[in-house]
Amino acid sequence: MQRRFACVSVPLFIVSLLATYAVPALCQGIETYALVHPFGLSTATTTRQFGMGGPVSCVWDKSSGNPAFAAAHSQPDAGVRLSTTGFDNGPRLTSEHAWFVTPLREDNSGIQVSLFSLSSNTGLVTSPIPSNDMTVNMSEEDASIHYGRRLGSRLLGGIGLSPYSRIKLKLAVPGGPTLLDVHAKPDFGARAGFAYQWGAADSHDYLGLVYDYYQETADATGLLVGGSAEEVFHTDFLALGASRHLRSDLLAVAEYQRGSSHRGAYDGALQGWHFGAEYLPSPGWAARVGLNDGHGTFGVGYEKGDWKVDYAFLNRWNNDIVSSMFGSSSTHQLQGTYQW
Repeated sequence: MQRRFACVSVPLFIVSLLATYAVPALCQGIETYALVHPFGLSTATTTRQFGMGGPVSCVWDKSSGNPAFAAAHSQPDAGVRLSTTGFDNGPRLTSEHAWFVTPLREDNSGIQVSLFSLSSNTGLVTSPIPSNDMTVNMSEEDASIHYGRRLGSRLLGGIGLSPYSRIKLKLAVPGGPTLLDVHAKPDFGARAGFAYQWGAADSHDYLGLVYDYYQETADATGLLVGGSAEEVFHTDFLALGASRHLRSDLLAVAEYQRGSSHRGAYDGALQGWHFGAEYLPSPGWAARVGLNDGHGTFGVGYEKGDWKVDYAFLNRWNNDIVSSMFGSSSTHQLQGTYQW
């Protein structure tokens, strides 16, 4: 997005806002246009995994952000995840994530199809300067296809594509002009994933890797781009992790994640560690705790027959990215899964 201003007369409070509050954040790339990415499909995973700190690469589940795990299914399953995130200052995010997974060859190859939608209400971002608040809206829609295949007795590999993706972000002065209105879509890209089973054959202990890269074209209008601009962004996401059963009823996980978005000299990144554990106190029940980049998560799950229900709470999700604009947050997730 072009960082230049139109030579137009604007109210003094807008100039003050841009100079002291909006511009420092906007010039970091991922803090503004790429703001939706940390909450969107790039880091989407299951409610079970979010309760364990949010690992993407190394915890096998009915659905997964790692396309390699599409190979490790013996029967079809489908599910829906609902999520809400409320900020102290800013909008409320809601998202829906639905998927269907089916084996092509039992425990050898499979396909996962996912649909993701995120939207916000019109939130008011509180500025340090009185009367310099901004309103913000953001949304994302994605469809993805994962193909996974067993590459060896213990090694799984997979690739994922998003044939459809649209991201929008709008910043404005309440009752005044639009500061930034961005519409973006990917030009090309893909996700690759690997999972190596390093525990016992029936343990589901994995070393995992996920790498995601996309080139995106962002069309922007508003005061912050001098009227209009079209820019190309390069975004990527990397996750490296390990899961291990310390006992048959206790699973531990550790994962490092890094995401970045850059255009020329402007670069922004999110990175951090994700730790978690899952304990099975009795048949059908699961309790989970974790740290998502230093902030707590917890979750519970219940499974009976072909049905499974999970809940997760995340405190200050992606706090290092959004806290400067939106403040702290709390996230609630609920998921239902059925297999046949």
